[in-house]
Amino acid sequence: MINQLWPYLGVWRQKVPGGAGAAPKNWRTGQPLTYDISHSDEVFFIDAHSHERFLLEGPPAAPKGSIPATIYRFMSDTGHKNATSPPTTAWTEAQAKRVLRSLVG
Repeated sequence: MINQLWPYLGVWRQKVPGGAGAAPKNWRTGQPLTYDISHSDEVFFIDAHSHERFLLEGPPAAPKGSIPATIYRFMSDTGHKNATSPPTTAWTEAQAKRVLRSLVG
């Protein structure tokens, strides 16, 4: 189902070979993965009528301590770096809450 939704929303994604070193693992099952998915970073705000109302682009600014350990272990080196030093394009929880307040407000 997600593969039908992503093109509709314009989300870029690409299946890529697993990196060098130990194979990454599925964060839910712990089974080794033979590939990874590179993707664009967006969060969509969709109303009750299935209309896109707002879009935040870029990775979330999620400090390491706020990310569940199971997910943090699954993240790539880039994800770990972003958690330590978010890029200037990162959006924050406060920004997302402001959007929600403006939409329901």
